[in-house]
Parts: sequence; structure tokens; C-alpha cells
Amino acid sequence: MCLSLRYWTGAPYRSKQEEFLRLTREDGIGVQMGIMYRTAIYDRALYEMTVIDSMNEWKVKNQTKLYNFDEYAKNDGLETEDLIRWFEPTFEKEIKAKSFSYFNPKLTQLTVAVIHFTKFRY
Repeated sequence: MCLSLRYWTGAPYRSKQEEFLRLTREDGIGVQMGIMYRTAIYDRALYEMTVIDSMNEWKVKNQTKLYNFDEYAKNDGLETEDLIRWFEPTFEKEIKAKSFSYFNPKLTQLTVAVIHFTKFRY
């Protein structure tokens, strides 16, 4: 697995991309799969996230950890409210697409990639 860093050679989305750096595990890059959960309960929303240590489905159930958004925000150098504000439009889009009602508890989830530039892993 690698992380390919690129730039547009001209106008964004209308020109080719050129790779200027490729980072791999040997460079210290790590990627973990994460599932973010937003549970709407009346006028409140609860946020949590699970990080999956292995992409192998048979191992997933034994290797998941549930974290509060506070820990992810802290590790990214953000306030919890800033992290929620960043992902809230994506959650709202999912809610509208599925016609959820705020009068009943509803769970919305997003699958994300957690990219690490240090040796830290969840």
C-alpha cells in the first residue's frame, strides 16, 4: 500500500495529475480503515468511530476498537467540535439520501481511511 501525492498540471479537474512523491510503509505511512458513526437522538447527535486493524473480514470482529470522537480530535490537533463540523456535511448528505427522521434514533455511518504519518496506530 502507498500514498501517492500529486498536483494538477493545469486547471484542477481539467488537467492531468503528476505524482511528486510516493510514500510507503517503509517511510512510516500507515493506513487503517475507520467507520464513523453518528446516532441522532431527537435534537442531539452522538459521534463514535471504530478503527479496524485488519482488512481481512474474518479478523475484523476481534480486532475492532470503539473510540470517542474526542480522542480522534486530540490526535489530529483539533477540538472535538471542529472535527464534528468537518464531517457533519457528509453525515447530513447521508441522512438526506436515506430520508431519516430526527424523531427516532437513527444511525448513520461513514467508512473512512485513517492515514498516519507517524508510527502511532489505533
